[in-house]
Amino acid sequence: MTKKNLFYSLFGLLLILAIPAYWLSQDGPTQEVTASTFEASIVEPFKVLEALEEFRITDEDEEYVFTSDGEKLVSADLPAIEEEALWDFIAQVISLQALTLEKAPEHTSLEKMTRYTFTQDENYDITLELYALANSDSHIGVVTQRIGDKEQEDVLEFPNLPLAISDFSLLYLEAPLDLGLGSLIEVAYQDTKNDLTLSQESDWSHVERSPFISGWFLHDVYQTDFSVEYKQMESFLTTLKNLHAQPLPDFEPATAERASLSLSLMDDAQQTSHLAFYPHSEENLAMYWQEKDAWYAVPQGLVNDLTLDPQALIDNFIALIPLDAVETITFDGLQNMTINHLVETIGEGELAEEHHEFSLDGHLVEEVAFRKVYQYLAALSYQDLIPADATMPEEASLTLTYQFESEGETLAHVIHFYDVSEESYAVEKNGVLEFTASKAQIDDMLTELAEFN
Repeated sequence: MTKKNLFYSLFGLLLILAIPAYWLSQDGPTQEVTASTFEASIVEPFKVLEALEEFRITDEDEEYVFTSDGEKLVSADLPAIEEEALWDFIAQVISLQALTLEKAPEHTSLEKMTRYTFTQDENYDITLELYALANSDSHIGVVTQRIGDKEQEDVLEFPNLPLAISDFSLLYLEAPLDLGLGSLIEVAYQDTKNDLTLSQESDWSHVERSPFISGWFLHDVYQTDFSVEYKQMESFLTTLKNLHAQPLPDFEPATAERASLSLSLMDDAQQTSHLAFYPHSEENLAMYWQEKDAWYAVPQGLVNDLTLDPQALIDNFIALIPLDAVETITFDGLQNMTINHLVETIGEGELAEEHHEFSLDGHLVEEVAFRKVYQYLAALSYQDLIPADATMPEEASLTLTYQFESEGETLAHVIHFYDVSEESYAVEKNGVLEFTASKAQIDDMLTELAEFN
């Protein structure tokens, strides 16, 4: 089955349900259902399309028209278009979900972006006209349906649009590059500000790794070890798999020009790819693929998605230790207390169950309530790098000592908090003194534990 036929088959299944209600109501698919739930405000404005006679993209002063010849979509202006990439793009637009708005904003004053028009037949077409919202990942979309000689307009919010749709470039209609790699295990990254490595290697124990789902770690930036935040890593890896590009056979960078971004990628079979990005035009960057000795034009937006900020990249926790693995936590300084955790296994084999018992300063506490309070400890996070001119006191205001079990071994973390300003403590974890933490967050944690005790 071709991609086009598969696309129609999937949509046909949805249309069996969607079309009757639409034609009976004559109000179109964006009519709001009377309900108060968040889910009820989600609409799929293009779900009613049953066939596609024409697809039109209007971007600033350029217009690209793709017309069905009965077998495929063709374009007089773009005869060599990659059909599979085109259908992928169309599928992204048609599958968009939007949110209805109680009060539509005045969109005519917003920055006008790309317009997409689907023509089903001479009696029906539907258009999406996008507008940018300042300082927001969302866009306003004006969806206009023409049914015969009648029109209906709905103003909707489109959160987190795919980059190809919100920042259209013809390059998104090119096939993504196949970098010839399996599962990545290491990324060496360099831009004009940062030089870092991402890998799946870490000195962390199994228990320390367990709360973090990306499986990736940041190296060569801080002394402190950090896990890479899952969504950030997924976005980076997804962009690499969807690197739409067009050959640039005659490109040559300016003499001695440094790449704005370089990536060295290695997979689980030790295969590598080396990519370097250079300025090219306002919309695109030139990418040199070392293994192919070839240049490509790549959309600026895609390269932006590959650009990493170490501070935004990390899971920023001081000691996110799962409570079930904790044996003891002692507090010394601002507050003195000891948390003990005893685990008893009841039963044998498949019927065995673990019974958890927690105590504060020797007094048993209710398990469910204590697990909620423990979240204040687990959520402690770093704030900023310690200022170079900070004066360090000789003694810590607070010391936390964790003992926890991982794969049969008892491990320990010792964390000191030093008073360095009205708002912050300097944090020393296992001998590494690098970041501050918010006094307000520490105070809230201590208050919750004191009240609980």
